Amino acid sequence: MAQAAHQAFVLDCVGGGKCITAMLEATSDAREVRGTSWASCPHAVANVRSRLCAIISSMEHFEMKNVSAEFLEPGCSDGGSVLGAALEMTIVSLVFQGKRPLDRQRMVFVALQDELQSGAIHSLPRLQTLDPDQWRARTARTPSSWVKERLVSSIGTVHHLEVVDVTNGHAIEGFFDGSGRALDPHGLELQILVVSEVFDGKPLLQRQQLVSDALGPELMSGAIHALPRMKTWTPAEWEKKRGRGEADAKRQRRDGGAAEPREVRGKL
Repeated sequence: MAQAAHQAFVLDCVGGGKCITAMLEATSDAREVRGTSWASCPHAVANVRSRLCAIISSMEHFEMKNVSAEFLEPGCSDGGSVLGAALEMTIVSLVFQGKRPLDRQRMVFVALQDELQSGAIHSLPRLQTLDPDQWRARTARTPSSWVKERLVSSIGTVHHLEVVDVTNGHAIEGFFDGSGRALDPHGLELQILVVSEVFDGKPLLQRQQLVSDALGPELMSGAIHALPRMKTWTPAEWEKKRGRGEADAKRQRRDGGAAEPREVRGKL
């Protein structure tokens, strides 16, 4: 019966089975689809959120990340059945106000008890249950602090990193105009420059994907609305850019005026 419940939930999360074929084609082990891959489907966040909302009302913010690769051994099993997904969650609700952390987490486990019992969800490591005041206090830090921590943790070796908050109200407009362009009216717009040797030999799109993947939960929830004018350079490209900037500064001091703008052609 648990296996049937597991399968029903997984099929629901992959849109009635529409994505299951693609998942099966992408892996040689069909058990992996029934185990953890469902959590990476775009429908998974919406399905898990709907289950939480049934118990936890007034949910103001929700983030979910599939961390099975970090917490579960590849191909691990329990009594011959593949374990479900390990999900990292951050849940913000007014309902949590005045409640102990243990009581808050108990509400989450009650909301997801069917999925936990069936094995669709194996565990909820690093579960965070915050009331709105706690969430605002946590996000009151400049975005650069936690964004930098996340990028360094995900990308690895980072030689230089700049994060500038250029939020200008686009998220508010996109949230309230009915267009669906923004998921969170408080969504940030961050201009990011990352310099890393990890980018060597990678095309621009692949470099930017590494940055977007690192901030995936926030981009999916709308906490980050956009990453305009993202720059992803190798150390050699960064030194070249710095050299141009220093040359412009020297010319400006020598001429006693503003340096002529230099046009940069091509893609880095």
